[in-house]
Amino acid sequence: MDDCKIPNKNRTLTIGLRQLGALLMLSLLIVGSSSWKDGQAQSISIQWFQFDPMAIRADRTDPVQFSLKIEGSPSSVQLQLAAGGRVNLTVGSGGVWSVTLTAAQALFDYQPDDANHNFVGFLDIFQGSTRALRLNTFIDVLDKSVSTIELVNRGNQIRSGKHVVNFWRPDFSPDQLPSITKFFYAFFGDDYDFINLVFALPSFQANRYHFPVKNEVRGIGLRIFNDTVSYGSAGKLQGITVFPIDSFFDLAETSAIHEIGHQWINYLELPLLKTGSPHWPISSLAHGIMGFNISGSGVGGDFPFELVLLPNGQYQFQSAALPREFTDLDLYLMGLLPASQVGTHLVVKNQNQQICHDCFVQGAVEKVSINDVITVQGARFPDASSAQKQFHVATIVITRNRLLNDEEMGLFDYFAARGEATEPLLFSSGLAKGKTKPFLLATRGLGMLITPISPK
Repeated sequence: MDDCKIPNKNRTLTIGLRQLGALLMLSLLIVGSSSWKDGQAQSISIQWFQFDPMAIRADRTDPVQFSLKIEGSPSSVQLQLAAGGRVNLTVGSGGVWSVTLTAAQALFDYQPDDANHNFVGFLDIFQGSTRALRLNTFIDVLDKSVSTIELVNRGNQIRSGKHVVNFWRPDFSPDQLPSITKFFYAFFGDDYDFINLVFALPSFQANRYHFPVKNEVRGIGLRIFNDTVSYGSAGKLQGITVFPIDSFFDLAETSAIHEIGHQWINYLELPLLKTGSPHWPISSLAHGIMGFNISGSGVGGDFPFELVLLPNGQYQFQSAALPREFTDLDLYLMGLLPASQVGTHLVVKNQNQQICHDCFVQGAVEKVSINDVITVQGARFPDASSAQKQFHVATIVITRNRLLNDEEMGLFDYFAARGEATEPLLFSSGLAKGKTKPFLLATRGLGMLITPISPK
């Protein structure tokens, strides 16, 4: 991304596209998936992983433990530290590998622009002499940007702050989402349009995602339905965003805002735009937050290009800084912008082609107007004059090993509260870092998130 940089920490960016919605670049970045032993492919996969403590202060002196559960039979697991050198992980019962790191190793070269996430090193998983996987590891850091918060303990399974609640569920697995939200509504009111579910202690190897629970909006291509009762809401809840990796939760960061956008985008049935669903096809629309759909994956990628018409009538991809904002059509679908303010967009007909700076577009480029959308879908209802502009959000962190400690709660509360920010903020997400535009700015001042949580 044009306003991001890879810090000088001997990091290696192993993919060419930073993903927005369902990120390929996880805190643990998978660059391989199998190895060979006796001529047979042996599957290696990560079931869960964690640092304990999950978040540490920038001046910490006590050690931390890193552990992960591996399915398969690796011969060795090593951590190549950003601080220099290698350490071996040891295997315990149930395929759990672990290592104890000094605070200096975990915090090596942490800088303010690392924005509360520090690169610890490369995790290498071997089968014999073959490296089956290489993964990037990050730990959450509390620096002077994170203040001490007031916390309330509600028995031995619930803790809450102003912007976050933590549930300790020793039997938790990622398929228990309805039971988690129903448990939430037993203690908190039905006041929230969106719920964030964050998995910590441990986190799980999966992409973040959003799914609507209810849709009452016409004209966006999504059917009308209401499944709120399955999640314990009496009708207020609209959608849920899931963050299987704790260090990827930041409600001000572009990727989290992208996920909220999936409440309304892209369900359009217009053939030229449907090819990109659930994101946009290669087009001027893809230059916004929702990005383009990487062919055959369902994964969203950044599109830092403009489609420029040359004097000879041919189009060319030319590099252009990403605005980190929703496009005008995005904002129309969200109910934030009237149809009269949506311009015409360019869509590449051939979606299977190379995209690079100064590359010529292969095939036709077609124009799509808001009238084309309305002809197929009908007008959005409610329209921008009466649609909702402020959205209440609750953040729930689910832990399996224990309740979060005060510092871990403070960090999550901080990242949830950032969703209300009114100015650009520093961020880091995996290997990407830079400045992000929170929801208010990403919607051009038209939308707002409200993040406090109140008990019944």
